[in-house]
Amino acid sequence: MKKVAIAMQAALAAVLFGSVSVAVAADPVGDLKRISGTTLVDKGEARITAREGSTVEPGDRVMAVEGDVVVHFFDGCDFLLEEGKVLTVPETSTCAAGGAEITGIDGPGAAIGSGAVAAGQVPGWVAPVVIGGGFVIIAANNDGDDRDPISQ
Repeated sequence: MKKVAIAMQAALAAVLFGSVSVAVAADPVGDLKRISGTTLVDKGEARITAREGSTVEPGDRVMAVEGDVVVHFFDGCDFLLEEGKVLTVPETSTCAAGGAEITGIDGPGAAIGSGAVAAGQVPGWVAPVVIGGGFVIIAANNDGDDRDPISQ
C-alpha cells in the first residue's frame, strides 16, 4: 500500500510541477489614448479596466466595451479600435504589420462577464482542487500497514 501511495504522490507532483508555467513579462509596445467609455485589457491572467496611458504588450487583448479607444504604438502608429471590437496586440504595430487581428466582443474567448472562460481553457481553481483531492485520497488510504498480504 505504501508503494502505491508513494507512486500516487510522485504522479501528482509531476502533474503539479509539469503544469506550472513561468510568466515572462514582455516589453510594452504601446499605450492607450483617448478612451471614450469603458475599455478592458485582458492580460491573460487578469482583466483590467484601462485608463489613458495604460501600456499594452504583445498578446494583450484590448476590448472597447463602450465607446472607442486609440491604441498608440511606440513607433508612432495609432490604431482606432471601435466600440464592440477586440484587438489582439501584435508584436509590431498595426501599421508595420499591415493590419490587425480584430474580433467582436461576442467572438471566441471575448466574453466579458465575470468568471468567463474561453473555449479550451481550464479555470485556475481546477488544478488545486484535483491535486488536493488526490492527496486526501492517498492520506485516507494510507493505513500505515506495510506488511505483505498473507495471500502471497
